[in-house]
Amino acid sequence: MRVHNDEKLAMADTGVDLILGGHDHFYQAKTINNTHIVKGGTDFRDLTLVKVYKEKVNGKRLVQSEHITVTSDIPENPEIAAIVNDIETRCQKNLSRVVGFTTTPLDLTATGTRQQESNVGDLVCDLMCREYKADATIINGGSFRSDSIVAPGPISLAVLTEMFPYDSDIIVPVALTGQELLEVLEHGYSAYPAHEGRFLQVHLRFPKPPPFRHSIHALSL
Repeated sequence: MRVHNDEKLAMADTGVDLILGGHDHFYQAKTINNTHIVKGGTDFRDLTLVKVYKEKVNGKRLVQSEHITVTSDIPENPEIAAIVNDIETRCQKNLSRVVGFTTTPLDLTATGTRQQESNVGDLVCDLMCREYKADATIINGGSFRSDSIVAPGPISLAVLTEMFPYDSDIIVPVALTGQELLEVLEHGYSAYPAHEGRFLQVHLRFPKPPPFRHSIHALSL
């Protein structure tokens, strides 16, 4: 859940002692209505040591949390490191296979895909449009991962895996009216300029400008 929903749960007085929140890409720890809320951060930059005590305060168990920032000063766990190295060695052969080439840097940054038109968003939407012979293709910016710039040169399977790490990302052809398509677009950009995964990367292919062309221009597409 997003943080505001975590806070609503804490205020609902359900007897919950601790909420371990997710989704939001930042670290936070707070107490609301004697319920402790921890958002653990993202990309393995943070750890949280949580202690839950038997003692109760106003009907809730006492909870304390300690924020631990992950740095290179923390030594590796040798057993975990051995497991990771074994998996990387076995996967490296397939992941290093070259599947494409780019002459232009591909913008996969979160800002590039969630706040503005991205060349990698254009590329993926164009490919979908060509494959499915669709009039319009859209993909939400939150589908793109890795938060990086892909430099010009060979594109390996590892790059594609980092770009789209989820098996749940599938392409679904649907028939929409012009009004329905407009509502989809307006919803996708409704939170702009907030850093939202709903932000849409779009390809529209029409024989003539659609009646809502002015709306698209207003959204800087």
